[in-house]
Amino acid sequence: MIVNLSVLAFAATLLSSNSLVVAVSSSDIPSDLPISALLSSANAHLAKGETNDALTYYDVAISRDPQNYLTYFKRGATYLSLGRTAQATKDFDKVLSIRPGFEGALLQRAKIRAKFGDWDAATKDFLAHGNSADELAQLEESKGATALAFDAEKTGNWEECITQAGAGILTASKMLSLRKTRSNCRFQRGEVLEGMSDLKHILQMQPGDIQPHMQIAAITYYGLADQEHGKDQLRQCLHGDPDSKPCKKLYRKMKNMDKALEKVNKHFEKSQYASSLKTLLPAGEDAGLVQDIKDDVKDFRADGTIPEHAPNALVAKVVEMVCEAYHEMKNYKKAIPWCDESFTYDENSLHGLISKAQRHMEAENFEAAIQTLNTAKEHHPDAQKLNQLLHKAQIELKRSKTKDYYKILGLPRDADPVQIKSAYRKMVKIHHPDKAHMQGISKEDAEKKMASVNEAYEVLSDPELKARFDQGDDPNDHEQQRHNPFQGSPFGGGSPFGHSHGGQQFNFKFGQGRPQNSRKLPRHRNPAVNSRNAFATAATCSDSGLSWMSLSTPSTTNSNSGTVELDDIVGTKCSSHGLIDNALRSYLHFVSKFKDEYIQSDYDVARCIQKLLRSEIFELNQEYVRIQLIHCLLQEDEPATLHFLAGFLLFDGRQNEATFEKMVQEGCFQRLIELIKQGQREDPRLHRLLLEVLYESSRMQRLDAEDLGHVDDEFVTCLFQIIEELSDDVDDPYHYPVIRVLLVLNEQYMVAATSSPVDGQLPSSPLTNRVIQLLGIHGHSFKTFGENIILLLNRETETSLQLLILKLLYLLFTTSATHEYFYVNDLRVLLDVIIRNLLDLPDELISLRHTYLRVLYPLLAHSQLNEEPYYKRDEIIKVLRSLRKSGSAHWEPADETTIRLVDRVAKVPWLRDDDIQEGEVARKLLGISLSPSQTGSSVSVVDVAAVSEKPGVHTPSRNDDPAHDTNGHVKNAPPLNLTPSEIGKSEHKTEHTTRRGRRYPPPPVPMARLTKLSNLENGKKVPPKAPPRRRTKLKTVSASELTAAESQVSHHS
Repeated sequence: MIVNLSVLAFAATLLSSNSLVVAVSSSDIPSDLPISALLSSANAHLAKGETNDALTYYDVAISRDPQNYLTYFKRGATYLSLGRTAQATKDFDKVLSIRPGFEGALLQRAKIRAKFGDWDAATKDFLAHGNSADELAQLEESKGATALAFDAEKTGNWEECITQAGAGILTASKMLSLRKTRSNCRFQRGEVLEGMSDLKHILQMQPGDIQPHMQIAAITYYGLADQEHGKDQLRQCLHGDPDSKPCKKLYRKMKNMDKALEKVNKHFEKSQYASSLKTLLPAGEDAGLVQDIKDDVKDFRADGTIPEHAPNALVAKVVEMVCEAYHEMKNYKKAIPWCDESFTYDENSLHGLISKAQRHMEAENFEAAIQTLNTAKEHHPDAQKLNQLLHKAQIELKRSKTKDYYKILGLPRDADPVQIKSAYRKMVKIHHPDKAHMQGISKEDAEKKMASVNEAYEVLSDPELKARFDQGDDPNDHEQQRHNPFQGSPFGGGSPFGHSHGGQQFNFKFGQGRPQNSRKLPRHRNPAVNSRNAFATAATCSDSGLSWMSLSTPSTTNSNSGTVELDDIVGTKCSSHGLIDNALRSYLHFVSKFKDEYIQSDYDVARCIQKLLRSEIFELNQEYVRIQLIHCLLQEDEPATLHFLAGFLLFDGRQNEATFEKMVQEGCFQRLIELIKQGQREDPRLHRLLLEVLYESSRMQRLDAEDLGHVDDEFVTCLFQIIEELSDDVDDPYHYPVIRVLLVLNEQYMVAATSSPVDGQLPSSPLTNRVIQLLGIHGHSFKTFGENIILLLNRETETSLQLLILKLLYLLFTTSATHEYFYVNDLRVLLDVIIRNLLDLPDELISLRHTYLRVLYPLLAHSQLNEEPYYKRDEIIKVLRSLRKSGSAHWEPADETTIRLVDRVAKVPWLRDDDIQEGEVARKLLGISLSPSQTGSSVSVVDVAAVSEKPGVHTPSRNDDPAHDTNGHVKNAPPLNLTPSEIGKSEHKTEHTTRRGRRYPPPPVPMARLTKLSNLENGKKVPPKAPPRRRTKLKTVSASELTAAESQVSHHS
C-alpha cells in the first residue's frame, strides 16, 4: 500500500501540540486527503469540543462530495449545537432535497420550526416523520396555549396570559411575538424582573432592536434605583449601534444625574444637610434633582418605556433623602410632608418611620412609637440609630407611667442647668404656700405642688440623679429599685460579674440581692446565694415541675433494656474507661433528649449537672471525665448537648481552676469563639452560657498569641452590636456577660503587650487590641457599652472586676482616638464614682486605689472634662489633699506610690493648687526625701496592667464594718492572693519583710486611729462625729522643732 507523503505530513501536524492552539483553515487541508479522512478529522474535533475546526472539515468534505447527504446532516447538527438555527435549517433542507424522507432531518427541522412557532410547517414535518406522536401532541398543546395567551392579553387577564404563554414557550422558545406578549403581561401584573428577563431574550432574537435596551435601562435605573446596571444596558446598546441617538441621549442624562446624586451623598457623609437640599430641591431656575427625576419617570411612564406597575425606587430614594435632611436639621415641620410622601413609594421607608415615631413621641403616644420603631427595625435590621430611638422610647414609656420631673417644672427634655434653675424659681414664686393665696390656690394644694416642685428640682439639679432619670431610673421610686437589674449570670442570682471561687458555685434563682436605698448611685451589695443551701433546696424540692427528677424520671426505652433513669445512669459502676464512656454517652443522650420537654429551666439543668458532679463516676475519675467532656465540647454541634457540656465545665471550673486551664490547653478558646458567633439568634440561653465559660476560662490564666489571634474584628464587633440591642432577658437587661468578655479580652491584650513572652517565643507580629481599636474607629456606634461599664463600676463590689473596668478606662483615656468616646454627662458620672470610691476604699485595698488614681489623671487631662466649666474642681482638690493623710492624727501616713500618683493628678493644669504642692515641703520636714524619678510622671500602661486581684474577692468599704470584731479590735486579714502570676505583682504588700527575708504580719493599727460605733439611739448605732478638718496650710516650724523631728526620724530609720 502506497501512502502519499503529504498525507503523512498532515497527520503528523494533527498530532502536534500546535494544532490544539492554532485553528485549522481550509487552505491547510491537503487537496488529496480522502473524504473519509476528512470526516474522521471532523468527528475527532467534535469530540474535543472544537466545533469551528469540525465545520471547516465538513465544508471541505461537502465541496469535494456535494451529494453526500450525511455530511450535510452532520454539519447541520453542528450548526444546531452552536445555536445557528438558520444555517442548520438550510443543511436539513439540502439533506431532504437529496434524500426525501430522511427521518433525522425531518425530526430536527420540525423541532426548529416548532421553536419559532411555525406550527403548520412543524406539524407537516412531524407527520412525515411518522414516529412523533408525542411530539405532535406537545405541539398541539403549545399551539393552543399560545392562542389562549394572545386572547388573555387582549382581555387584560394578566395571570392567565402569563400561565398560557409559559406553556407555549416550553415548545416555541424563539417565537418573538409570544415573548413580547409574556413580557407585557408580566409588566402589567407587576412582575418587573421577570418581564425584563423576557426582554433580554427578545434582544437575542433581534439584536438590532433599540427599544428593549431603552426599556431595560429605564426600568433598572429609575424603577429599581440600580444606576450602574441601568447605564451598563445603554453601553451594550451603544456597543451594537454607536450612532443610536436615543441610547446616547439617555446615557448622557443618567451620567449627569449620577454626578448630582454623588454630590448629595458627599454632603450627607459630611453632615452638610443644608447643602444637600440645595441640590435636591429647587434653587433659582434649577428645578432640583427630585423634580428632574419625577419628570423623567412621568415621561417614561407616559410612552410605556417604564410600565405602570414598576416601582419608583429612585424617586423614593431622593424623597427620603429630603426627609432625612430636614429631620437631621431638626426642621420637623418641613420634614413631615416629605417623610409622609416617602410612604407612597415605600410603606417601610426608614426615615419615614423614624419621623412617624418621633411624632408619636411628641404626642406622648409612646406605645405607638415603639410599635413603629419595631416595624422599622424588622425591615432595616442594620440601622444602628433605631436601637437608640427604641431605647429612648421605652424609657419614655416607662417614665410616662411614673413622675415626669421635666413636665412638673415645665421644661423640655434637653433643658440645661440654667433653664432648670430659672424654671424652679418661677414655680416657687407661683406655688409658695405663703404666696399661693394671691394666685387663688389653697394652701394645701400649694404645699402638695411645692413638694413635687422641690422633688423635681432635687433630681434635675443634680447631674448624677438627672442622668439616672434620663436613663429611665427614677431615683425616688424605691419600688423600681427593689429588683436588682444588674444580674448577669445565666443561672441568675449573685453579682453581675460572676461568682466567688471557693467551693461549688451553683447559683439558682432562689432570691435576688436588694440594693441599699441610696439616692445617689447606690453601690449594690448582693450577697451570693449559699451553694449548700441551694443544693439542699434542690434536693428537697418535690413540686410537680421538678419531682420527676428524683421520683419518676422520664426515660428512654430500647429493644434491649427497659426504662433507664438518670440516677441509674450516673450510678453505674464503671471499672474501665470504656464503661465510663458508655455512661457519659447515656447521660448526654438522656439530658439532651428531654431538655425541651422536662429540663426546661436553668434550675433543672443545674440539678442534672449536680447529679453527675456528685456521682461516683466523676468523683473516682475526675480527670478522665473532664477531658472526655472537653473533647466532646470541641466536636459537638447539638445545642441541647452543648448546653449541658458548657454548664458542667463552667460549674466544675469554678470549683477547680485546673478545668479552665485544661480547656484552654485543648483549644476550647477558639471553639468557644466559633460557637458564640453562631449561636446568638438560635439559642440565647446557650449563647449567654458560652459567654460565661469564655469569660471564666480567660480570666483565670494568660492566653497565648495564637489563641488571641482567633479574636477578629467580626467577633468583637458582634459583641458590641449585641450590647447596643435591647436585651430579651429581664435578669440581664444590660448584656453583662458580653461586657465581661470584652473586659477580659482587653485584659489579655494588655498582658500580652506588657509582659514577657511565654516560653521565650515572641509572636510573629504584634497583637492589636481589637477592643480599643474598634472603639477608636466606630465608637460613635457603640456608646451603650461605655454607659454600661460606668454603671457597672458604680455597682460592682468584686475587686477583680473593678480592676478590669479601670484598665479598660485607662486605655480609653490614654489613646488619642478614644479620648472623647464618652458623652460629657457620662464622664461626670464616672468622675463622681471615682471620687466616692477613692474616699470609700479601705487601706488594705491600696492597689485598687492606685489604679483609680492612674485612671483619674488621663480622665481629667485628656477627656472633655479638660474644658470649662471644670466639673467639681474643688471636690477633686479636697480628695487629693485627704489622700495625702499627712499632718493628721486621724489617718495613717500615705504610702509613697499614693503620694506620687496624687502629685501626678495635681499636675493637671486646671487643678493647680498651692496647698497640694505644699505637701512636698511637709514631706521634707518629716525627713522624707524622694528622688525626682520617684515623684515624677512614671505611670505607664505597664503599671496598670500589672495590678490584679483574685476573682471573687469583694471590695469592702470604710462604711462597712468588716475589719472590726465585736470588741472593736482589728482582725488579721490574710494577704490578697493575686492570679495569674504572669500578670504582675501588686505594688502594695500587706506584709512587712525583714532584712533576712522573713515575713511577718503587719503591725496592728493603734486604737487611737479607730472609731467605735458605741453610741446608741433608739436601739440603733449612731455614726461617729466627723474628725476635725485637717489644716491645709503648714504651721511655721521652729529650729528646735525641726531638729527634734529629724532626730525622731533618724531614730526610727
